[in-house]
Amino acid sequence: MKMRLLSGLVAALWAAGVSVGAAAPGEAADSSEQPARKAELFTAERAAEEDLLVVLPRAIEMGMVPIGDERHRRVWVINPSESEDLRIKAVRFDCGCTTAPGFQVMTLEPGEARAVDLEIHAPMEVGTRRDVRVFYVLENGDAVFSTVHLETVDTCSGFSIDPPMPEDDVLALPGEMGLGDLPLGERTEFTAWFVNQSDEPRQIEKLKTSCGCLSAPGFESGVIEPGRAVRVDLVLRPEMDPLDERRVRLVAMDAGGVMAEMSIVYSVGMRPVDDGWETVTEPNGP
Repeated sequence: MKMRLLSGLVAALWAAGVSVGAAAPGEAADSSEQPARKAELFTAERAAEEDLLVVLPRAIEMGMVPIGDERHRRVWVINPSESEDLRIKAVRFDCGCTTAPGFQVMTLEPGEARAVDLEIHAPMEVGTRRDVRVFYVLENGDAVFSTVHLETVDTCSGFSIDPPMPEDDVLALPGEMGLGDLPLGERTEFTAWFVNQSDEPRQIEKLKTSCGCLSAPGFESGVIEPGRAVRVDLVLRPEMDPLDERRVRLVAMDAGGVMAEMSIVYSVGMRPVDDGWETVTEPNGP
């Protein structure tokens, strides 16, 4: 009886097109089937390091925002690939307080940059801290997330001024880059991006820095087409002495003068180094 029921169940599943782990009559079993691929979640930092997607700024610090206020911020997404298109099929959030009302599915060509405008609504509770994640969902289901940080205050607190978004033709992204505390004696390499958000081609003829400690050894003068981004690889020379804080300006210039600029902020050797030894106190004598 049990065998008859089992046979009937298998037949029903087969008719419904459900795999039950056996091959059809006259066919060899297919051992090449792989389990479905699981989508991955990438931080914006990791996605940039792996040349998957560049999101700038990676974190938006809004500080104190009056309760109920509506704020607007712009994020740039860049395809860092030199040969393959990149499709972003959705932008999602882990908080209903943030939306991207104008977003449409976009396909980025290699080196292309697009703006994503975010609309943030501050909660109505004073003292509410929001750490919102913004997810950029790719064609294969993977997602890259950036963050928005804010804290609500009373409407009478005086924090009601919202600075406008930059309107320069060429943007240095991010406008300020914090590298944190760097180790002594080590060369530091990192990347900045320049985006042409105008309707005309723009040419970066040279880069200037406020400190000889920063260089762009591979930079070549070139034209940035509208809606395109150019990557600039930067190098900080090794520092042999501790440094509390340094702020270095990087300026992009054309024939007419300054096109865009950014700041790099860092310290050197200020964080204690863990050498693996434990410091102990000798016990007092009798």
